[in-house]
Amino acid sequence: MSVGAWEESFRRTGVSGQQLDRLLEHNPAIVYTCTLGRLWTFSYVSPNVRRVLGFEAEEILSDPALWLSRLHPADRSRLPERGAVSLLAEGSRVWEYRFKHRDGGYRWLQNEVRLLPEADPIHEPFECTGYCIDITERKNAEAAWRDSEARFEAFMRNSPAIAFLKDEEGRFVYANPAFVDSLGLSSSGWVGQTAHDLWPAEVAGPIQVSDREVLTTGLPKAVEEALRGPGGERVFFTLKFPLRDSGRTLLAGMGIDATERRFLQQRFVATQPAASALPAQTGSHSAPLDALPSGTETVLLVEDELLVRELAKRILVRQGYSVLEAASGPEAIRVAEAHAAPLHLLLTDVVMPGLGGPEIVKRLRGRYPDLRVIFMSGYAESAIFETRALTPGENFVLKPFSPQDLLKIVRATLDGLAPPVRFQAPRF
Repeated sequence: MSVGAWEESFRRTGVSGQQLDRLLEHNPAIVYTCTLGRLWTFSYVSPNVRRVLGFEAEEILSDPALWLSRLHPADRSRLPERGAVSLLAEGSRVWEYRFKHRDGGYRWLQNEVRLLPEADPIHEPFECTGYCIDITERKNAEAAWRDSEARFEAFMRNSPAIAFLKDEEGRFVYANPAFVDSLGLSSSGWVGQTAHDLWPAEVAGPIQVSDREVLTTGLPKAVEEALRGPGGERVFFTLKFPLRDSGRTLLAGMGIDATERRFLQQRFVATQPAASALPAQTGSHSAPLDALPSGTETVLLVEDELLVRELAKRILVRQGYSVLEAASGPEAIRVAEAHAAPLHLLLTDVVMPGLGGPEIVKRLRGRYPDLRVIFMSGYAESAIFETRALTPGENFVLKPFSPQDLLKIVRATLDGLAPPVRFQAPRF
């Protein structure tokens, strides 16, 4: 069908040439006719090509090589060398590629071309008709979605918090590596399993109750759940909430391992007199801590975990020590620099954001050359210090520790002694 015949078919429907031009000018699709050989040779291009790609239709019609020359080099292989061959077999072809706009930027185009039905398979060139639409926004949105998906996966892969999704029946549909690893699950064995499939009834029952409450009320709920892994029972502080996805409601959850915190609370409560709390000031030395070592030295306590820091401070203050506290390495440096009196002991967590325990020691050694040090960590001692040996005046205590353990190692370190044993983590 020639261009004239094509326009004539529109006129037969009552559409005038002026109306046709206006229709094509405001159409988002570039309409064209061409012949297919080794190069595209256009016989008609709708005038809206100027608005979409910046070129006048006359420029494209007068230069057969222009269209192919503007294709992105990486996309030229998308076009068949002999387009007519594939069209003879398929009747039409759709592909996507990048075209260099007159302004120098690339636009993504979706191009569909069809072989006209009266094409003679014996004689070339074949006449075709087709259209192009600008799909740049869609492609950019797809790329942004892929990037966001990649960031989400990276976040979940590296997050120390557990995260999971369950369907309305309580079956797991997603779990991040922290969840799988901490509970000793196989890489895919948890998929489609419920809590009752993974744990005994006394563990799974409370989990199922809170799951149903969240899905029924549509409200988030914070819970403490005891889950069993290869190392024994672990306590997780978990926030559960409903998540709408593709017309269905999923149960989402994120949690942090609160086992250490729970153990510290239990050990602390167990050492206190009945119906009383550990006083935050000195002077009250009631059992069972009366017989334990005490002192009057000044201790700089550095711990980013609030509960651990508060408990350690109260234990030390009760036994007569002066305690300076900091929640981070940089804060510890500021506190030490502002302290005019002697500083006798640094009690610091090993791993903290920004500035860890070993780095704090290096920063303070110049001002306090005789400073005694106790490192605290929830990791195994061998893992923490496999590349760093303890030096004289330094000791190590593994969290969680009891008040008695803490007081013994503090006194031993201040007296220049090594404790008789390294305090090990309890078994659950």
